[in-house]
Amino acid sequence: MIPSISSSIIALEGKGIANSGNSCYMAATIQGLLQVSEINKKICEADVQALGDLAPFQFLKLTLSPLFGTMEPKRALTTSETEEIRTFFRNNGWQPKNPYNQIEDPANFLRFFLSLSQQPTFAVSPRLHKKALNHDYLLSIPARTLNHPTSLQDLVTTYRLSPETIPELLPVVIDGRTMEGMSKNREKIFPSQQLTMSLQGDKEEHVLYDLSAVIVYLGGERTGGHYLTYVPEEDAWVEYNDSSVTRYVQSKSVEETIEEHSYIYFYSRV
Repeated sequence: MIPSISSSIIALEGKGIANSGNSCYMAATIQGLLQVSEINKKICEADVQALGDLAPFQFLKLTLSPLFGTMEPKRALTTSETEEIRTFFRNNGWQPKNPYNQIEDPANFLRFFLSLSQQPTFAVSPRLHKKALNHDYLLSIPARTLNHPTSLQDLVTTYRLSPETIPELLPVVIDGRTMEGMSKNREKIFPSQQLTMSLQGDKEEHVLYDLSAVIVYLGGERTGGHYLTYVPEEDAWVEYNDSSVTRYVQSKSVEETIEEHSYIYFYSRV
């Protein structure tokens, strides 16, 4: 069961990432990645003494250190620090399709981050189709297939992971549920606290994943909208909305927001 969401609201200080101008896609993605234990571990254990060209985990350990309180008192990131992160990724090959005039897509940024971090690719293929999908870092579910309320578990039952490249992080994106497609694809998706993924092959083998975070998209216009991240806790959700971080306990409105506007799910291998 997914946590039941909140009438109690608690502001959490020192955990946010300020918006430096159309940067919510990046902040939402980073907050989601930080909830994945394997990613968090790589950041915390990165050797910042051997800087070299600064691998992304080394760089993030330095720039995100205020969130962890490892090098100074814990605090949220400022707009200039957020822009420093965006500049780093641009200098390393990130090319936003809509740099400033339009909001960027966190799915594209997540793909770039995982490629830069050398996260192993994995093949996902529909069980009932002969042709496998292209290798990708994300499992994409077409939003056009949504015609009634459903659970995320039901949506992934026809997909299988390659046993040779089982990822520690399994991002699931509802493709086409943002921007201009958002208004047509608002059927509810009920997130699963634990996801069961089948493996390719003759044997019926499975891998379990726990939900770490969900990115939602609020908007509908091509030139507008906003991304934020929700993280499940026991009987609560924590909302990461740029520099604002809030814990909601048993909030029906938050639960409905996630069901109707979820875009990317971050699942960690059990």
